[in-house]
Amino acid sequence: ASAIPSGGPVRTRPGSASTALPTWEPTPDGALHDWAYQHRGLIGLATRLWSRPEIPEPAEGQPKIPEEAEARWLLWNDQIAGGQAFVPFRAFEHPTLGAVEIGGWRPGVRLNPPAERLAAIADAQLGFLKELAERLPRLELRRVEARPLGDGLFEIEAVVANPGVFPTALAQGVRNREAPPVVVRLEGSGVRLIAGRPVERIDALSATEPVTLRWTIGAPGDVRSVEIDVSCPRAGQVRRTIPLP
Repeated sequence: ASAIPSGGPVRTRPGSASTALPTWEPTPDGALHDWAYQHRGLIGLATRLWSRPEIPEPAEGQPKIPEEAEARWLLWNDQIAGGQAFVPFRAFEHPTLGAVEIGGWRPGVRLNPPAERLAAIADAQLGFLKELAERLPRLELRRVEARPLGDGLFEIEAVVANPGVFPTALAQGVRNREAPPVVVRLEGSGVRLIAGRPVERIDALSATEPVTLRWTIGAPGDVRSVEIDVSCPRAGQVRRTIPLP
């Protein structure tokens, strides 16, 4: 699977996160997902549980299923719902409005899926959410190494990676300074830092570009190891002990 672009949110289909499309379609009247992306650099994902009636393909020689929405709903009512979704219109004498007709679609019937479809819809949504969770950003120390340089000096190298699909932050979140960075700390009692910074910040860690960090330290003879801690509120935390050879 390819990585999600770092610059914008995505649209995807239930049960198939691999079909994610890197599209951005702002609405003219505004929406929560617009605001969340533009101001916070957050991705908004929504799935439509049930959009239009599902009608079996007709047998050969039978009329085709209409594409027009209202006609399709009426066909679904006749063939699948047994006519229970639509109430035939009948004349009614209203005390204020006079002669009117009452009837039409039962309340909520075109919003809520039929009861017999609920289990299948729930299974599809669960599959989608599981796959989505597997693609969220997470942290990994792909390689850590300590190399002796002589006279109590060591070069420490660590490769920080994101084995997920989504980046730890979108470019919009970094631009607005709303996305928390990945923080990498080198720790060790009695260790003297000669080159590098004790705290490194990675604004955004993508799934395709690991970051290599290096430090040069001086350590007394009784110091046998140092610690590397990598953390991000949106991707978790990993910690590794590095023996000094």
